[in-house]
Order: sequence, then C-alpha cells, then structure tokens
Amino acid sequence: MFPPIMSNIPWRSGEPNNNGGTENYGLVTYNGGVIDVYKDIAGYGSSSLAVICQFAPQKWTYTQRGHGRFAVPAVLIAQMNVSIVSCLYQCHISVFCISLAFNPTTSDCQIYAVSPEDPRFSGNVIADNTYEWHIRDGMEY
Repeated sequence: MFPPIMSNIPWRSGEPNNNGGTENYGLVTYNGGVIDVYKDIAGYGSSSLAVICQFAPQKWTYTQRGHGRFAVPAVLIAQMNVSIVSCLYQCHISVFCISLAFNPTTSDCQIYAVSPEDPRFSGNVIADNTYEWHIRDGMEY
C-alpha cells in the first residue's frame, strides 16, 4: 500500500518464494540477506533476525482551535521565532508534537508534547489571545 523502502540489501538465494502464498512478512538475516517469512516468527528458532519496519507517510493536518499557551515548560518541546509555516513544519517533523501555540505578531512558535484539550493538562493553559492554538488532527491523548 505504501511506497517501498529502497534498499541494497539483497534477497537470500531462492527468496522471496512466498511458500505457497503464506509468507507476507520480511526479515533480514545475519549474513544471509532478506527472506520472506510467516507472521509467526517463532518457528525460525535461534536464527539471528532483524525485523523490517516501514511506516506510512505522515499526512497529519493541523486545526487552529482557540487561543492560549501552556504555562509550564515541562510540556514544551521547542520554542523559536519563525513563520507559521515553519512552526507547523517543526511540529510535523517531531513525532512528539501534539500541539503548538503561535503568536503571529512576534512569530513566537511554541511546540508542545500535549494538547490543551487533554483534561490532564488543561489546567496548565494560560488564556492568551495573542497566541493561536494549532492541534494535530487525529492525535489521541
């Protein structure tokens, strides 16, 4: 479904063979190359194996929802003076970013590891109309 990981790790001789249509996972073997395997890798015994992981491209969007910022620095990932586009990008490339506060007048960008909508952290929010909240859509807390 997703673009393949391009790699120069060769397939082991005779692989992929899909063993009757039952092998739909891939592993890298020590000094052996890539092999296709069953879902249950327990049958491969004491072989030295590494799992191949591939992640879907990030397609998150960010919705501006309200105004304010966090009062506690413990939830702050980064703070910088940049444009809103750069601020959103910095949040996007951080797997820990859940929300951000941006001041369009001063270009102050504050990236947070939590959401102001999370009841566990909403008590740490400062109401500040100069900062726009942007929350990563689809993030659960």
